[in-house]
Amino acid sequence: MIQSGPPCRPMILSMLLTHAAEFRERPFGGERTVKRITILTLTALLLAGLVQVGPAQANDISEKWGLGATFGEMKLVGGQNDYSNVDQNFGLWYRAGLTPRWSLDAAFRFGYVRPGVTTPGEDAGLTFDSSHAFYTNIMHGTLGVRYHFAPDRRFAPYAGLHAGFLDFRVRDEGGNSDVALIPDGEIVVGYDESGRRNDLSSAHLTLGATLGTEFFFSDAVSMDLALRYSQLLDNSLDNIGASVFWGPDHTDANDGLVEAFVGLTFYFGGNSDKDDDGIPNENDACPEVPEDMDGFQDEDGCPELDNDGDGLNDDCDQCPDQPEDMDGFQDEDGCPDPDNDGDGVIDASDSCPETAEDMDGFQDEDGCPDPDNDGDGVLDAQDRCPGTPQGIAVDANGCPLVEEIRAELVLEGVTFASGKAELKSESFAVLDRVATSLIAWPLVEIEIQGHTDSTGGAEMNRQLSARRAEAVRDYLMLKGVAGHRMTAVGYGEDDPIANNNTREGRAMNRRVALVRMDKTE
Repeated sequence: MIQSGPPCRPMILSMLLTHAAEFRERPFGGERTVKRITILTLTALLLAGLVQVGPAQANDISEKWGLGATFGEMKLVGGQNDYSNVDQNFGLWYRAGLTPRWSLDAAFRFGYVRPGVTTPGEDAGLTFDSSHAFYTNIMHGTLGVRYHFAPDRRFAPYAGLHAGFLDFRVRDEGGNSDVALIPDGEIVVGYDESGRRNDLSSAHLTLGATLGTEFFFSDAVSMDLALRYSQLLDNSLDNIGASVFWGPDHTDANDGLVEAFVGLTFYFGGNSDKDDDGIPNENDACPEVPEDMDGFQDEDGCPELDNDGDGLNDDCDQCPDQPEDMDGFQDEDGCPDPDNDGDGVIDASDSCPETAEDMDGFQDEDGCPDPDNDGDGVLDAQDRCPGTPQGIAVDANGCPLVEEIRAELVLEGVTFASGKAELKSESFAVLDRVATSLIAWPLVEIEIQGHTDSTGGAEMNRQLSARRAEAVRDYLMLKGVAGHRMTAVGYGEDDPIANNNTREGRAMNRRVALVRMDKTE
């Protein structure tokens, strides 16, 4: 099983340092050596990521410090000719996190380049090859700052600026820095063609910039991929060495160094819980703000000032886990009021949500109080005849005036089963009001008239209308109206009030009407 955590770090660094020593001691190991070092180093970098504990995520480097190693390729540029090949370098760095976005880097890199051409005047371009017995050893120490553009991402692009001190030395295959070449091509150590020592080495101040991205495997390990440029100040010396064997016309005094590298950094220290809410920064969506620990989504590390999202902060909300319905009724307490008027009818079904239903058995389902159920203008509280049929004039007590029952009064809403004298249930409320009025006026005598349309035979219609009139009389008697005050008569189809040729007309002709028969004024 792969072990995780800090014990793996010394092993990785040791591997990288071993590779560095190998190419410093044997710079002419050939293409196979270069490939082997590159593959092993990149493998080590990947393994370092695989052995880390915890999910890969964005991390805050403030208050942390890190140690790292880099491996990459470099090329000298900016000279009179393009003679430098692309070759390898190795580095170590120290990084101090200042804020989530800013860090300070101190780095030391060393490596070498060689002539990448075999013919004077050629351009080396991006070649990795060289057949020359010279190489330029480069050591470069820098101090810089860098800025992370997205510190809240695990892929964190950055830009940096640095200043440093660079030392280069052109050496022969044996590592000697005093080199010369006699005309037949044989290397002579220590002298040029005129018998003078030829020392191609120098040191310069540098200024430069870096663009890259840092990928966090965990809060303790990251990998850098970057491109860096350094400008050598005031260099006029051939730092490739071509002038030694091709003459002064082929000097390549480069004043720029381009590097592409991959780096591995191990971070230490830092505050693992900045807001002291008990949730580690790596799991805390709000690492700078403490969780309120109120039992609502506490695992995310962010305080929820308004748990129910109703716009009222929990410290002012009497129902912090139930959103206020914001209907204009007591919204300031934060508690929903499903029945504002408290009448038992939920506001969603209440036509009058701010006014309580009177619950008197009349249209109570709509939630609106009905102070005058029969609509006669006399409030129910003072109405002695609260069920007066509509259209009948009433006195101050809400009871029908005698003279208003003289003409025919059609009882709207009194219906029967088709072809039968059986009252439908919707007729009862109308007849109850009629009974109340008749009881209130004991001297009134009425004729209950039954009428039909012209459908069917005349005699059959007359008999049906008579049975229906009798059914109404029986119901009123059941409600307390004396039978001797009521006469039931069936008129059949003889007294239409509308055209029997239309559906609407026939419906109007099928009716029950009341006509006053007493002679009392």
